[in-house]
Amino acid sequence: MGGVVSTVKILIAFSWSLNSSLSPLLKRIHSDPARPSSNPTKSFWLSHPHPHVATHQSPSLPSCVDVVVIGSGITGTAVAKTLLETAPSSLRVAMLDAREACSGATGRNGGHIKESAYLEYGALKKKYGREVAEEVVRFRLAHLEMLVGVAEAEGEAVVEGCGIRRCGTADVCFEERVWEDSKRRLEVFLGDFEDQRGLWVVHEAEEAREIYPFPSAIGAISSSAGSLWPYRLFTPILSRLLLSYPAHFTLDTSTPALSISAPTPSHPDHYLVSTPRGNILTRHIVHATNAHAAHLLPGLRGLIFPVRGHMSAQRPTDLPGGALDAERRSYTFLWAEGFDYLTQLPDPENTVMLGGGLFQSGEFGFGEIGERGDDGVSLLASAHVAGILQSVVGRPGCVCVDAVWTGSMGFTPDGMPWVGAVGEKFAGGRARPEGGGEWVVAGFCGEGMVNAWGCGVALGRMVGGEGAGEVGLPGPMVMTEERVGRADLMDLAREWFG
Repeated sequence: MGGVVSTVKILIAFSWSLNSSLSPLLKRIHSDPARPSSNPTKSFWLSHPHPHVATHQSPSLPSCVDVVVIGSGITGTAVAKTLLETAPSSLRVAMLDAREACSGATGRNGGHIKESAYLEYGALKKKYGREVAEEVVRFRLAHLEMLVGVAEAEGEAVVEGCGIRRCGTADVCFEERVWEDSKRRLEVFLGDFEDQRGLWVVHEAEEAREIYPFPSAIGAISSSAGSLWPYRLFTPILSRLLLSYPAHFTLDTSTPALSISAPTPSHPDHYLVSTPRGNILTRHIVHATNAHAAHLLPGLRGLIFPVRGHMSAQRPTDLPGGALDAERRSYTFLWAEGFDYLTQLPDPENTVMLGGGLFQSGEFGFGEIGERGDDGVSLLASAHVAGILQSVVGRPGCVCVDAVWTGSMGFTPDGMPWVGAVGEKFAGGRARPEGGGEWVVAGFCGEGMVNAWGCGVALGRMVGGEGAGEVGLPGPMVMTEERVGRADLMDLAREWFG
């Protein structure tokens, strides 16, 4: 009887929330996400700005280039690096950012390189079929080694500076129905991924509590993941590109793209990008601004929209030094509604980086959907990320919360990023110059660390002339008219609410 009553209460609360929240929610989803806030919350990751890149500006903007990349985060960096290192030596790339370099989602996320493949594989298989679903999962799983390789190629100083490392990880469940559902999903996944058997291990309650410092754990599934300080990987890459390609690459921070003009008789072969510091003529424009991409691409409103996420930095005060085994492990806490994620820095203070709390922010998280600014926080979400670690380890007061901040994540109706050429109708009717065009690589749905770099590389290769089928990008991520026609917000609702 109690379960029935609880279910009825949930349905009543959900119905009330839908009635009171749906109209403003849809309005936010389809509205202009605007440019990034000029007064964002302070991210721990950005506490020590890169000395050469953070506020870098050219003495004067280049007047004419081949490619303008809007956005200096993971994807923008991947696009620029790919173009400069593989395209003809005469290619000129200009990168613009409305704020400091890497100050958006790249400088605000969890630094958790983790693909919990089994949790999403079943839904992907049902929607796309086994072959395509496997392609998507393997693309995401490949990002750990991909990013480790990127860091190692930049040199030992960058590897040490960003702290990138492979580690074990555990998805820890605290509710029986979540635990049973997780095991069922794992069985489906391993049934099709024979090579993954042995890499994912189930730990029932007693064993989970012996291995991990969570006395109320119902069970855990361990696998592998990675961790890093994202800002300290991608800003050094930008610094190297500036030094290596001084005649072909520029980076201008605090230089937002205000507007884009289509080719005119006075410049028939180029777009004109207007900024507060002058104008740039260019044949190609890459929109790598994630949650803000639809600001300059009005036809994408409703197809990509912001969701505000919360992160925190916490310092252990009454937590045994090896309790979390941070050098070897990261964690995800799975709930009936949403999840939290935790890594720990190998710094003298063993700083805990913990994020999540979306569904605990009130109204089933509806208030955070379409929220375009990273200049404020949700009281409820902040309270959750500040207190959840103390609760799951059973030690009140075991950490001191040094910082809580927010970031804008770009979400899409089908849960896949948009990568590829942008048609005129999505660019507000702007005509394309001969041999040029606009491109988008955005909408990572809160999973940028296992999507963004590979998508950025693929987009860079597309701009360089390769076809979408040649760049190793899973089909469901490619921007096509057919996919746009299938886009349905109910897909996302079904994923979130089952």
